[in-house]
Amino acid sequence: MSTQAHSSPIRSHPLSLVDLFTTGTKDLSKDAMLIKTTNDEIDKRLKSSLDGWCQVETFDSFVLAMESKRMEQDGIPRDIPDITDVRRDVEVQKAYKSFTSVSGNEVNFYGPLCELANTILSRLTQPAFHFLRNDNHHLKVNDGDKGRKPDIIIVRELPDGITGLRWGDISSVLEVKKGGTNVTGNTDQTGQAQLEPAVPRSEPTAPVATLLGKREVENEEESSNKRPRTQEEEDDSRNPTAAVAATSAPARKKRTRKSKKIIEDHKKQILRYVADEISAIPTLRHVFNFYLSGTRLWVIYSDREQTISSPPLDIADPDFGLYKLIYTLNVYNNLRDKERGLFAKLETLPPKDNGPQATKLRILGDQSPGKEYIIGVNMSKTVERLIIGKHTRVMTVLMKKDPQGNLVPVTSEEFSTGTYGDADKWEHVLKWSYPMKHRIYEADVLDSARRVLKTVDDNLAGSSRRSSKRHADSLPRVFDHLKIDDRDKLFRAFLEPNNYGKRVLRFFVFERLEPVTSLADLEEFKTAFRDIFHVIHYLAVSKDGIKHRDISISNLMCRRLEDGSVQGVLNDWDVASTSHTESDSDHTNMRTGTMPFMSIDLHEDPPPVHIERFEYESLFYVLYWICLSYSYGKLLPEEKRHSAFANWPGWNSDNHEFVLSFKTRLQANDKIFENVDEFPEMYRPLIRPWLRLLRYTLRKGYNACDDARITGKLAEFDDDTLGGHMSYENICEILQN
Repeated sequence: MSTQAHSSPIRSHPLSLVDLFTTGTKDLSKDAMLIKTTNDEIDKRLKSSLDGWCQVETFDSFVLAMESKRMEQDGIPRDIPDITDVRRDVEVQKAYKSFTSVSGNEVNFYGPLCELANTILSRLTQPAFHFLRNDNHHLKVNDGDKGRKPDIIIVRELPDGITGLRWGDISSVLEVKKGGTNVTGNTDQTGQAQLEPAVPRSEPTAPVATLLGKREVENEEESSNKRPRTQEEEDDSRNPTAAVAATSAPARKKRTRKSKKIIEDHKKQILRYVADEISAIPTLRHVFNFYLSGTRLWVIYSDREQTISSPPLDIADPDFGLYKLIYTLNVYNNLRDKERGLFAKLETLPPKDNGPQATKLRILGDQSPGKEYIIGVNMSKTVERLIIGKHTRVMTVLMKKDPQGNLVPVTSEEFSTGTYGDADKWEHVLKWSYPMKHRIYEADVLDSARRVLKTVDDNLAGSSRRSSKRHADSLPRVFDHLKIDDRDKLFRAFLEPNNYGKRVLRFFVFERLEPVTSLADLEEFKTAFRDIFHVIHYLAVSKDGIKHRDISISNLMCRRLEDGSVQGVLNDWDVASTSHTESDSDHTNMRTGTMPFMSIDLHEDPPPVHIERFEYESLFYVLYWICLSYSYGKLLPEEKRHSAFANWPGWNSDNHEFVLSFKTRLQANDKIFENVDEFPEMYRPLIRPWLRLLRYTLRKGYNACDDARITGKLAEFDDDTLGGHMSYENICEILQN
């Protein structure tokens, strides 16, 4: 190991690289349909992450799993010469003594901890990271609450000027909490921290607020401001028996609740950082962070399914506290990009001859190593602060035709030299996400759907219902796809056998489509809407029984044909089901969809199996919100939308009962569509012939279902069409108006 001082390499890419993937506060605050990112909003979405938080049995097993090793009987090796040399280093000893002597507020720990960590890292071979205090807010968070700024950030490169860092420049964060009174290591007569085994302390150390909260602690901020104790209280303090007797059970419960609340708040704060990291860096599939309370250090792993914590390491432990800290930092320092959670490297490409600027996304790992995509504009209009989820991202991507006429990705060399033919138009998009492994593969379901619709087109060719357009063309065209499933090579697999997690990484290259809301001509909008409606029906009634299961505004798209006409396209099939998957326990009674547009029945718990009429009901809600807020191809400013748009936060809630109440109120409201002039101008001709009739039909259907339930005739009631009211034929007749 080197004993040379740490030398930081020069930054090779602009700090704003990650701006490609984030949506700023300005956009979020202007559009009420985008998700706000206050701490309260984030905490609602982090509940499942908080509930699933777990801690492994030993610190050693956690660190060895980071190192891609399984736990051995003796844990971390105790006699590695290089680690021992660093532990005995004079400067490391000096920094260690300074850190273990810290007391007072948590900010007092920042400097000594960074000094200790950086001194250790500088003694390692090829030091790659730097611990940096963030109380001056070097990390610029471009949205959210002020409280979401970590105490210490760990960066790979130490840039000149430091300020203006973004999440893409951060490898990990370290949150510091004051952990009780001063906890120090034993010292010898020279004052140096004693590293050999020592006699146990005669004075017990004060309890430390642990991350998982098995100890009862009081809020130290409050206790430091308490009034002086009375003489009676002083007497009780010298008489432990009397003091215990005087402590009431309610008081003990109150302290326990306060302790648990403190610990939960700390965990929430860490998870907020994880949500920011994972949301802002789309190429990150997991992340390691740190938490310090007093001198006790936790290492925390989070991926898009679960958060796993190590037990605390007491750095001040005179036996192996410092040794294990050095070992841990050495493991962290040696992590490769993939082991740190990055599935791809991003590199800004210089434009050729004043051409477009782009970014190279190069896949890492054993599956399709070195494959790259040249990506451009971010098509994802909003970034949700989540941890658990598939985190779909959509970017424009450059494609070209190979000698055989197939579309293939443009390489970075071709982009830089400008030798990629006529592919200078960004006519394709790259979508990647982290779906559950058991989810149907989107490319497969699209192949099945295309076969079904091709048969429909062939059957209609000789009938009076034939059309110049083909229903099979109302599906998105897939030009490339890739699946990366390397869960058996990552942290979880080494921590616990067969604990691989359930999410895989999938890439798809599609043609670039436009949303139906971008259409400024009402007749074109009606045509696209009808195209999608017919596709839903033909797929649902086929022997494959294909249902989309996520009809929403963002999934209704269109394509401009060569003759200038428009064709509706139903996009995003990654939660679709077929008759083959509905018997699968992972698909039966699984609620899917987007909350504002889901059928009323899907808010039940458990939800029913998805049927065709649920898709029609979703189309009604989609049409309703389009007519409230869009006109002539644009989302209107809030003051120009229909007044009913004020209910959007309720519809977009994560509370099923709350959303259900708004939908039932809409169905019962026979006045909302009376005053057509209240609606944006473009869609006014659709309000009475489409929206009002759809609301009336849906209401009659649910009323008929209620009547059947009351009269005991539910068994013979046609629930698939709500007594015939929500049939394909009825809806088709309405949409022909």
